[in-house]
Amino acid sequence: MRAVLKHTDFMQLIFGRILTNTADSIYFITTMWLIYDITKSSALTGLLSSLILVPKCLQMFYGPIIDHFSLKKILIHSQTIQAVLVGIIAVLLFFHYENAILIIILVVTAAMVGEISYPISNKLVPVLLPKDKMMSFSNQSMDLVLNTVITILISLVSIYTLYVMNTIIFISAAVIYAMIKVQSQKSTDSTLDFKTYMNSLSEGLYTVRHSLLWIFQIGAFAVNFGIGMVYTALPVLSHYLNQPIYYGLFLSAISLGMVLSTLVVGYVKKYPFGKLMVVTFILSGVFLLLGFVTPIYIFIILFGLSWLSVGLANILFLSAGQAI
Repeated sequence: MRAVLKHTDFMQLIFGRILTNTADSIYFITTMWLIYDITKSSALTGLLSSLILVPKCLQMFYGPIIDHFSLKKILIHSQTIQAVLVGIIAVLLFFHYENAILIIILVVTAAMVGEISYPISNKLVPVLLPKDKMMSFSNQSMDLVLNTVITILISLVSIYTLYVMNTIIFISAAVIYAMIKVQSQKSTDSTLDFKTYMNSLSEGLYTVRHSLLWIFQIGAFAVNFGIGMVYTALPVLSHYLNQPIYYGLFLSAISLGMVLSTLVVGYVKKYPFGKLMVVTFILSGVFLLLGFVTPIYIFIILFGLSWLSVGLANILFLSAGQAI
């Protein structure tokens, strides 16, 4: 670990990535709560949750752009644009103009712009760090842990203040990324025509089709679909119980379940990957069903345990994908 710390550019990437994840978590959780608070509509809240997750499904289409243009410039521009979009929401709230549709449009646009930073970060790791010191880490795990902190902040400061913080964090991330020294890409160009884009995309699709990666994508889609449903339900459930604290408790349970998965993965990774996923997700379903017939605090515990499968899938998908 000490050897890794000596690589300044890599540590700047990690610090910038932590800031990016923090900012993304702030506007995701805060906006979910804000939209339901404004509209009291579970349909609009669900729409927002779905639309924010759409960019994750479209991540494959960013590949040719990432390969063609300067990674550093894309990182800086993506953070700057997100800062502007979230800053606009802060201004709207300052003037008490709470237009749910406009806020959803701004947040979803920010999510689409920001999603490109995640594959870029993954691509930069082997560029900035020697192969023998390579490290992998999970964006989703980091996001879920940060979500707990954000829910605590919601109870302490105003929504407007959170969006202002969000803007400042995005700007800080852009500054950190600007300090990274990256060797120029040989294929980097200032233009990208449609034919070149489609050829590059076809090469990527060929690689996926002729490996097991496509199976993992189906699994990842199913997991993210479930996560989207959960995030839609939580603010609705908390308002129904008339206790905003439950929003934080459920998100804390998610984080604890994810953290627990990192502690047990070393003991279960020796088992066949497919069978392990089948068993753990069935157990998660059983935990959730049991939760509906138990007191609320028991439900929260079972809810947290149900996320063990998501955490294990998150870690093992990443490791298997890198191996492939």
